[in-house]
Amino acid sequence: SHIELGLAIDKLSAVLGLPLKQAVISRIDIAIDVEVVNPPSYYFSSLGNLAKFDRIERKGSLYYEQGWCKLCFYDKIAEAKKHNDCHLTEEFFNKNILRYEIRYRKDWLKHYFERDIKVWEVCNGSIDVYCELIAKSFFIYNDIVKIGDLEFDFDMTLSGLGKWAIIKQYRNGTDFMKLIDNCSKKGDKRAERMKREVMKLLKGGYTLDESTEELKEKIFDAVCKSID
Repeated sequence: SHIELGLAIDKLSAVLGLPLKQAVISRIDIAIDVEVVNPPSYYFSSLGNLAKFDRIERKGSLYYEQGWCKLCFYDKIAEAKKHNDCHLTEEFFNKNILRYEIRYRKDWLKHYFERDIKVWEVCNGSIDVYCELIAKSFFIYNDIVKIGDLEFDFDMTLSGLGKWAIIKQYRNGTDFMKLIDNCSKKGDKRAERMKREVMKLLKGGYTLDESTEELKEKIFDAVCKSID
């Protein structure tokens, strides 16, 4: 918790003889662990694009990357086994624990809060910054396009058919963000507007399945508990 973090910083400050709580933070990592029904990697296919982030799957993990911020989804138990984590006990061996981790860099923090964030603000000094970052973690997750079951009905117009076809092709793996980038010039405002329209269409074009709803609810519950 933020209070435990504050106590740890106080102890380290005393050892080093330095006012560490006045230091400017260069990166904040927030991790949320949720126990899920299926293996964590099962949920990755239902998590689609996120505006202004590159979506990358590598070595059994899912990443959303940009210069200022990074999201990671991975199997916490597999990671703990890999590094021989001393906190991993037998009771966890047969559980599916998905970790959602978000890494806020200094530039992102300064842009978002319009100032440098110091250590004391995320310890026991300022509950506002801590809660704001925890809540923001859910809002960013919620902005990810969720790929669920495709609705088969559409307006009997060429536009209606076109929208349905875009949603279907996206479900089949077409990355429309990269397609638009490849077919437009850098800085083309029409391309940026089209990407926003496509993202809006994709977010509303699916009926979420049970596993996608499960993950969303569990991440939301975990965020609420962290804030409490």
